Amino acid sequence: MKTISDSVMEKIRAVTSDWACQSDYTDCMVCSIYNIALEISTRPVAPLEKKFSISEVSKCLGYKTDEGTSWDNLDPGMKRMLRKAKSSLWTAYVKEDDRRLPIKRACELVENKMSSYPTMTLGAEYLRDMYGVILPKNPMAWMSHMVVLVYCDIDDVVIYDPYAIHIHQNPLRVITKKDLNKYWQCSNDPKGIACFKRSSGILEEFVEVEQ
Repeated sequence: MKTISDSVMEKIRAVTSDWACQSDYTDCMVCSIYNIALEISTRPVAPLEKKFSISEVSKCLGYKTDEGTSWDNLDPGMKRMLRKAKSSLWTAYVKEDDRRLPIKRACELVENKMSSYPTMTLGAEYLRDMYGVILPKNPMAWMSHMVVLVYCDIDDVVIYDPYAIHIHQNPLRVITKKDLNKYWQCSNDPKGIACFKRSSGILEEFVEVEQ
């Protein structure tokens, strides 16, 4: 049963139209952090003060062509981006291994105007089930995947998957909350959510109210 309307999907497509997808020179984490930073840099109220290029994000996150990047680089890399932007309006928020229902927490961030869209780590089983990616026989070699959560309704969510266009599929994917939670639970440790949040006490300087 379809639960997400065409009008909602049209708005999501407009927001994500300039978002980056994976290539031979970027990975899912670089693309996801680039995309959420790009979105908050275009906001009419209290935006991130700098629009980063994908190469700048790659450098901040320590991306290497042969190795990609790792979760350990995420928090310091996001903070490095904010220093380069000379931003006092935004802070990095990285939450690891929260055993409470992650979909509830992530959807709260989606709906919170004081937050960017959140990124989430998903298990390699997601790539297998969605795209038929053949995983190594040794499960220890399976790598987690990162996507951006962009919309939630009662039963389903919309994610932006930077891997999809690499195999000529739509990066906007609609899946159930139950399935998204399942793939989050089977991701490698640390299971995580990350976003940018507006700094406490700073936004009061802005009198315009977002509608």
